[in-house]
Amino acid sequence: MLQMGGNIIKKNQASFRVFAYNQQAVSLVVKNEDKTEVFPLEQEEEHIYSTILNGIGPGSLYKFRLDKGDFPDPYSYFQPEGVHGFSQVIDHSAYQWHDENWKGIDQEKLITMEIHTGTFSEAGNLRGILEKLDYLQQLGITAIELMPIAQATGRWNWGYDGVNLFSVNHNYGTPDDLKRLVDTCHQRGIAVLLDVVYNHFGPEGNYLSFFGPYLTKKHETPWGEAVNFDDAYSYYIRKYVLDNVCCWLDLYHIDGLRLDAVH
Repeated sequence: MLQMGGNIIKKNQASFRVFAYNQQAVSLVVKNEDKTEVFPLEQEEEHIYSTILNGIGPGSLYKFRLDKGDFPDPYSYFQPEGVHGFSQVIDHSAYQWHDENWKGIDQEKLITMEIHTGTFSEAGNLRGILEKLDYLQQLGITAIELMPIAQATGRWNWGYDGVNLFSVNHNYGTPDDLKRLVDTCHQRGIAVLLDVVYNHFGPEGNYLSFFGPYLTKKHETPWGEAVNFDDAYSYYIRKYVLDNVCCWLDLYHIDGLRLDAVH
């Protein structure tokens, strides 16, 4: 399968690829301080546009320009300015993991605490959880389950109306902060589970419909239009969700996912 979003190839070179349904033209808008530069994307196959750029490295900010405006990358790994801001290129290979001896925990030995990252510690972020691992182990906790940490609108949020599913909520920290938490937990014998939401998207900052039929009226949910798992062009949306699963498991070493209501 094609690798979507913005991804580092090598030093100062990155690839960008996006599913953009029925567009006249698609471009990449790169932000450098107060200036922006626009690079046209080539149609790689039907509804898929891509490019490879030199001079682009970790931390670069970008959006995709579609017929109706400029929007964050649906596959954005980080939204430092929130749901409406530019996406940021992340080099996932830069983090050095130290959990190579982690083998997981048998299910019957799991003693799990559900944690809301924003309220669990005074710091209200991922580092705050890291600083309380001694406390968790004193309680006998062998696994933590993080409530949704995908980027959602606002400073305080339960997390169930996320719109940037690949992006660690910038209010809680950076991608490296999450990796460091998982890495340290594994070194201390603690599993990390993650609450994910694949049955709906939040209302604010949800630009996915500009890119294509991510939603469908074929089904009804208590939260609005359903995610398009079985309507026209659903292949791309199913890939989006499956890629997100792989993102948490492969790039962040998350041990398991708790799925929000599946209806």
